[in-house]
Amino acid sequence: MTVGSSAAKKGSSGQITMATGSATAAASGTISVRTGDAKTSSGNVQVQLGTSADGASGSFNVVAGGDKARAGGAIGLTGDRVDIATSSSDKRAGQGIAIATGSSGAGVTGAISIRTGDSVRDAGDISLLAGSSTRRGIGGSIALTAGDSSRSAEGGSIILE
Repeated sequence: MTVGSSAAKKGSSGQITMATGSATAAASGTISVRTGDAKTSSGNVQVQLGTSADGASGSFNVVAGGDKARAGGAIGLTGDRVDIATSSSDKRAGQGIAIATGSSGAGVTGAISIRTGDSVRDAGDISLLAGSSTRRGIGGSIALTAGDSSRSAEGGSIILE
C-alpha cells in the first residue's frame, strides 16, 4: 500500500496527516507502524526526508506530549545497536547533536545518564572523542562544565572516579 501526496512543479507538494482523535474523558487512541514477523529477516521502517536543491531540507521531530502540571510521555530508542549521527558533507559545515533536558521553573530538571549495561563478561566502554582537523583547522575540544547556582554559594561538581 502506498500513501502519498501529489508532486508539485510550482509551489509546495501536498501534506499527509495521520492522527487519532482527541479524548476529553479518557485516553486517546494509539497509532502503530510496524513490519510483520519473519523467519529470516523482518522488514524495515524508514522515515526519510527529501533533499532540497536550493534551501534546507525538512526536519524530523519526535515529541512526547505532556502538560504544565505533570510529566510528559517518554521517547525510547531500543535495538541491538542505536546510531545517532549527522550526515557528512564536503560542501558545507557539519551540524551538531544536542542532548539536553528541559528547563524547570518550579522544580528539579531531569538528569542525563550515559552508561553501558552490566555484563557477566566484559562491560562496554564509554568514549568521548573530539574530531581531528584534516587540513589547516583546529581539532575539537572536550569541555566538562558543572552548573552554577544563582541562589546559593555552591555550584555543581565534576567527579572522576
